[in-house]
Amino acid sequence: LSGKETHLNESERESIFVNNTFYKKSIYDGFETCKQCRTKAEKLVNISDPIFSEFVAYGGKTDICKKCVNDNIERATDGSIKSYGHKPRPIFHSVKNDKIITSTEEPNTNCYGLEIEVERRDSTVNQKLIAYEIIRDSDGFLYCKYDSSVSNGFEIVSHPATFNAIKKMDLQKYFLAQRKSLKGYYTNTCGMHIHINRNSFNDLQLHKFVLMMNEHEKLTKAIAQRRSESEFKWAEFSLSQANDCKTESSKIGKVMKRQKKDDGWISRRDKKKRYKSDLTIGERYQVVNLQNTATIEVRCFKANLDEVAFRKNIEFVDGLFWFCKETPIHKLTVENFIKFVKSNNKDYSNLIQFLSRTETQAKLLS
Repeated sequence: LSGKETHLNESERESIFVNNTFYKKSIYDGFETCKQCRTKAEKLVNISDPIFSEFVAYGGKTDICKKCVNDNIERATDGSIKSYGHKPRPIFHSVKNDKIITSTEEPNTNCYGLEIEVERRDSTVNQKLIAYEIIRDSDGFLYCKYDSSVSNGFEIVSHPATFNAIKKMDLQKYFLAQRKSLKGYYTNTCGMHIHINRNSFNDLQLHKFVLMMNEHEKLTKAIAQRRSESEFKWAEFSLSQANDCKTESSKIGKVMKRQKKDDGWISRRDKKKRYKSDLTIGERYQVVNLQNTATIEVRCFKANLDEVAFRKNIEFVDGLFWFCKETPIHKLTVENFIKFVKSNNKDYSNLIQFLSRTETQAKLLS
């Protein structure tokens, strides 16, 4: 409160106008004094209130007025949503001795980076405060960025993590509990993207991965849960991309064979480079985006804050990765993929649950 007194008129000297409200001066004199701004307030916020306690503490006082609480919230949450270009140094999350550990060094296995676009259910919701809570509750695993493609919200982005690390994470605590304030599925603009580190792919495996995603369009669309065909403008299908991957990887293979024949050996460094696929075929807005330097991006999914649906997407990408790694190209069928997933039910329980739904079966068989 400002504490400024405005008398109505000469005959109403006992009235006082504070923050758009009239009070009798005798009542106003009984108000408590805010320990932060030192003005009187009708009601102070006590530090025991779990909603405001950390922001009361942020202001350095114990009992303060709501205006000071709001000021403290604004200062504390300023910068909680970064600009679109924000890209911190990746912190890799993995599992060791049944505990999640972090490191700046990339582990020797496939890692996943998650991006999910969300909108506010109510435009009056303080989205900076929501982002602040997501960052806090995820122990630094997540951060938030503005995205021009999202009309009334922002994008939640994760640091890279192994599949086992994500399985152990409490995603409800991290951000899924925010579905009371945020939405993803019932929007026209929100999607979910999953990145895989390039070091996990060689050229042949990447070709098979892109081929499965594009050739078996019904499977991809069923898993993605996009609500209309128009939403795939951000993730278009392209069989030519898979064919170009095959052609390009074949050229690279011939160069490597020629080098081996001419030199009689291939250095260990070249072998390592050969394993990491450097293919950049296609465009950014395709089902599989190969334009990033360090990652392969799967862009097809509809955003979803339901935990089963969210984990199903991650399980699909991980399952497809290992299926393509272990399966010869002539056996890359939907039937074989589903058999592979069901044979690994401990890892892919949410995906299996989704595939078992009647409507999913209908889409695959249509």
